[in-house]
Amino acid sequence: MKRLTVLIGLLVALSLGSGLHAQTTPDESLFREAKLLVYDKSWAAALIKLDDLREKFPDSPFAGQSLFYKGECLSGLGGRERDALRAYKDYIRLADAKPSLVEESEGSIIDLAFGLYENGDAPAIGDIERRLGHDNKVVRYYAAYKLSLVSDKKAAAKAAPVLMKIVENEKDPELLDRARIALLRVSPESLKTVEDRKPATGAPRML
Repeated sequence: MKRLTVLIGLLVALSLGSGLHAQTTPDESLFREAKLLVYDKSWAAALIKLDDLREKFPDSPFAGQSLFYKGECLSGLGGRERDALRAYKDYIRLADAKPSLVEESEGSIIDLAFGLYENGDAPAIGDIERRLGHDNKVVRYYAAYKLSLVSDKKAAAKAAPVLMKIVENEKDPELLDRARIALLRVSPESLKTVEDRKPATGAPRML
């Protein structure tokens, strides 16, 4: 009786498994395979599957997200930073783009632009500067911090207004310290100005 019960259980499990497999569409299967390869950092193999997905199933609900993962692959491969930038920018323009992936894309755009600029592509800095006014506070703060690190001090100084706002309004101690250090790097006088405007709340923090 026990053996029969186990056998029936196995048959039911196999039946359910087959049903779930049958319900997975070809485009979803391809997307899942690509994501697994991305997580394994098998960039080239994942890129092939992502391109295959968009070519074979252009109207798939997974076609949009594939642009984000394409950006991840191109960025991971190295030497294809401009292609990665295009993929991320194409993704954030989608009406159904996921907010969490948009935020990640924006951060990646900033990182890629920073690398390109430091390697001699002067116009790339525009992608960082344009994000100083971003609606998303995380993106805005990161753009200001990254801009403060560029070698051109005149360009780096453009981060000062955002960094001053962080010092004035932010409550998170770690963010405050990062902003103070960045502001000290690009505009010491701006740091003094904003610190003088703030009401005294005890002993000053050490940088």
